[in-house]
Amino acid sequence: MEKCMEELYYEVNKDKMNELKKTDNNNSFWNISHDLSLDEMKDLGVDVLPEKIGVVPERRKRERSGKNEDFVYNDLAACEAREYEETRKCKLIKSDQFIYRQKLKALNISNDVFSTLSDEIVLGIFNYFSHEDLKVTAQVSRRFRRLAYDESLWPRIDLASKSLSSNSLAYIMKRGVKVLRLKEAKVHSPVWSKQLSFRMSDFYSKIEYLDMSYCLITTEDLAIFLSKCRNLKKLSLESCELSVEVCSEIAKNRDLNTLNFAMVEGLDREGLQLICSNCKRMESINLAWTKLNKDAVNMFVESITSEISSLNLSGLQYSLNDDQLAILMKRCSNIKELDISDCLEITSSSMSSIADHLANIKSLSISRCYKIDPKILLNIMEKFSNLRSLNAFRQIGNQEARDLETNYNLLRVNKEYFSTISRPTVGLRRTSIWLVKCRE
Repeated sequence: MEKCMEELYYEVNKDKMNELKKTDNNNSFWNISHDLSLDEMKDLGVDVLPEKIGVVPERRKRERSGKNEDFVYNDLAACEAREYEETRKCKLIKSDQFIYRQKLKALNISNDVFSTLSDEIVLGIFNYFSHEDLKVTAQVSRRFRRLAYDESLWPRIDLASKSLSSNSLAYIMKRGVKVLRLKEAKVHSPVWSKQLSFRMSDFYSKIEYLDMSYCLITTEDLAIFLSKCRNLKKLSLESCELSVEVCSEIAKNRDLNTLNFAMVEGLDREGLQLICSNCKRMESINLAWTKLNKDAVNMFVESITSEISSLNLSGLQYSLNDDQLAILMKRCSNIKELDISDCLEITSSSMSSIADHLANIKSLSISRCYKIDPKILLNIMEKFSNLRSLNAFRQIGNQEARDLETNYNLLRVNKEYFSTISRPTVGLRRTSIWLVKCRE
């Protein structure tokens, strides 16, 4: 009886196995029927596909949970598709699963020492910083930026020999600088853009001392730059190129008292007349080697303010003569410094006119005025009671100079090789203009 049952069980299993083989010609895997249990699969000599080739994860879950429920194994593509769908569903998070947190509040800066200090105290601390340090400090916070660019920290700026890009001068002026040194600087054209010029239509700088000696800038840009300067008191444009427009902008500075035009190009009668007519507070002016013609010189000696105290007319070789100098002496009796060196038309008669009209003169330069007789000069030296400096190179020799210094104890002869009238930088003070410090 038992043998008959085994043969029957074998026949049934054989039929099922043949049916499974027919379903797959490639024999890559077996389709498992719903009627087979795990024990029956074991008897048939088949096993579950490995997980790495596509077995769905439910198989392991069922084995770990101990459940012996039948599980249907489909083909490999179906298994992979089912696994992808289950994985995608796991990544979807419902809205009720989000955790909502309140936005973090601003950092507590109550422990910041600077937050407890007033702006005045912080400005007092920043006052010890250099300009480079202030630029870095301005990047810390909005408050530091506002305080670091306060105009009280930028009263003096020295940009000598620097190359300034377009719009640079506009930003410098907006910081409230009062003393600006641009000697030998190079200003790229345009001095500022049209858009920025529109924004600065109602703006005027606070610059009072401006040194642009030997500055490389076009006359158009110079006129635009000076159009924003209305508070100038001292100005130096030595060796720069001028125009009537530039002189017109300079003439609008009513408080201008010191002007250095030494060796400028383009200065003519029209531009010089604008300055003489409007700048009535002029005290010192330097027109050395400006190539002015006689007509311009005639206008100048008749129009310059009578309050002038320092005047340099050296280098006007054939444009200045005795008659023009006599007119000037009668109108401007307050002159204390006079330089007429290299004026070849000046004769000895002008020395008597100077001694008679300029009673307060302290410095006189007549170097290379070859029509002046040195002997006559020595004879009238007694009239110059207040004279302290006499420069007469190529006219008075070393022995004569020593004799004059011996006879007049307070007199210094041939000690100044270069004129200092209206010039911003004198002697060894390379970091100052007109005795005002401009460098940190």
